[in-house]
Amino acid sequence: MKIIKTVLVAIVVALSAIAFHIIIFARLPFLLLIGTVKMWVAIIASEMSILYSHIREMWRVNYQKV
Repeated sequence: MKIIKTVLVAIVVALSAIAFHIIIFARLPFLLLIGTVKMWVAIIASEMSILYSHIREMWRVNYQKV
């Protein structure tokens, strides 16, 4: 049951991340016109670190004694 819950939460997190990327990539030309590639890389890196911390926290809550 815990594995099923973890898989469902992971799917929800992945779908929300995909939706977020679709929104961001729709605005990508404007971001590149306004800012620089370096800023864009910083945005992607920060978002990946946030997503990684969410997955790590979800794993800790589900598979360790809290």
